[in-house]
Amino acid sequence: MKAVITTIVLAIFVVAATKLSYADDIRIFCNEEPPTNFSGADGTVTGFTTEIVREIQKRVGNSSHIKIYPWKRAYKMALKEPNIVLFTASRNPDREDKFHWISQVTTRRSVLWSKVDSPLEISSMEDARRVKSIGVLRGGNREKYLRMRGFTNLEPATEEGQNLKKLLAGRIDLVFLSTIEAATLASMNGISFNEIEPKFTVYSNDSYILMSKNGTSTATVKMWKDAAQQIKVDGTFKEIGEKWVKYIHDTFDVETEVKDNILFFWKD
Repeated sequence: MKAVITTIVLAIFVVAATKLSYADDIRIFCNEEPPTNFSGADGTVTGFTTEIVREIQKRVGNSSHIKIYPWKRAYKMALKEPNIVLFTASRNPDREDKFHWISQVTTRRSVLWSKVDSPLEISSMEDARRVKSIGVLRGGNREKYLRMRGFTNLEPATEEGQNLKKLLAGRIDLVFLSTIEAATLASMNGISFNEIEPKFTVYSNDSYILMSKNGTSTATVKMWKDAAQQIKVDGTFKEIGEKWVKYIHDTFDVETEVKDNILFFWKD
């Protein structure tokens, strides 16, 4: 009997130790992209997806610090190295087989914006192709989207806020941002949202928490996916989402909503 108890205790210890090793051997990166992930007033990383990731960490027993990196650098690391979590990332056919997709968190509309007094008329992608310059995030999904369609008039920047400043300074003609990013980045950079206007909605896309595929164990992926799903099942996702819906409305006067455990960055 004593031998049986010892065996059970040892098995529990091995399982716990294995889970701990899976949980802690993780690096977590995001870019500066309010309101999903950004530096708060006290310098800590905050945002809607950030809170979701921290809730997953709590449930899998992970204590890794979330770090803000330039998107292109973090993305390259996630492509090549194991045990990396990256957010908030657009899901598209080019990326589909390169990562583990832990959970969808948002959906948004990507729009071409100009200065409010711009004479440009943009009613198609061909119109956009003829402008002198379009600001995009270096290495981001929108840059790739336009390059794959033959656009050569792109001005990549390391941070989206740089593009807004260049737009208002007259250095570029358009910026390619979602509505929520345009509103939040304008506020964070001391720019009035009324100084820019939407010219053309290009597409809608879904964004996820992803995990690197190269060398990451299936056990680690499963733990994170299971925890992310449980957050949606038990109502925690909706609770966090509603908190950020209110924050976005009160801070930026933009209407958003939580539907089917996804934060929609628009409201029809």
